[in-house]
Amino acid sequence: ANSWWTNHPIDSNKELTNMLESSNEPPGDLVDLTHLHEPAIVHALQFRYERDEIYTNTGSILLALNPFKQLNGLYTQGMMELYWGETGEKSVGNERDDAEGGKPPHVYDVAARAFGSMMRALEESR
Repeated sequence: ANSWWTNHPIDSNKELTNMLESSNEPPGDLVDLTHLHEPAIVHALQFRYERDEIYTNTGSILLALNPFKQLNGLYTQGMMELYWGETGEKSVGNERDDAEGGKPPHVYDVAARAFGSMMRALEESR
């Protein structure tokens, strides 16, 4: 369990802001939230959005928020190469964000896993 979300009701936006500022960053995979409910999801997405982290995993699903601005470095050759060689396998709840030393959620991760899965299926059909 993570320490990011509380199990008691929040009475005000000020209390929520204080919690966010004093707590750990929410996980890159929302499945890892202690309490998976709408307020926790919305605030985790808002927290990440405010830091220009527009991609967030929810299990094997990638959520993408429109940043309404250009984000430099998000679609570079180096970023693409970071995800090359993925196996295409991802277990639910597998933490992949920077806090754990893994790769942050990204559309290139989805593409690499899809390509890896396609190539495995091709090899298995021979």
